[in-house]
Amino acid sequence: MSRISLLVAIAATAFIASASSASAGYYDIIGARILEMGCHTTLPGEYAAISPTCFIKIDQPPSFSPERCRNNPSLRWDASTAPGRNTLAVLEGAFLAGKVIDLKVSDDTCYTPQPDHPTFGAVAAR
Repeated sequence: MSRISLLVAIAATAFIASASSASAGYYDIIGARILEMGCHTTLPGEYAAISPTCFIKIDQPPSFSPERCRNNPSLRWDASTAPGRNTLAVLEGAFLAGKVIDLKVSDDTCYTPQPDHPTFGAVAAR
């Protein structure tokens, strides 16, 4: 096999692997619409553990999350970190512009502070 053929084969394999609907620990939701979104403010007492959690409710409930958070259309994440704030900015822009989003939803972990809700590892708006 020539070097060019080998490179094409490797590139095609990488593309096919990245186009898969599932990856280690995550599966894809493609073209979801955000129906609602918001963030918890700083709350006292028993609710302090969920601040600063943000959420989106989408039109395609996750179906491959762990059983305790499966099919819950309200996904949660921690907005107190830099990646969490970036996620909030992307999702807020998509929501306000009426764009669809693509998510990599965790298939083995629910959102720790609120374990009846799924969480995700990546998002893109288009």
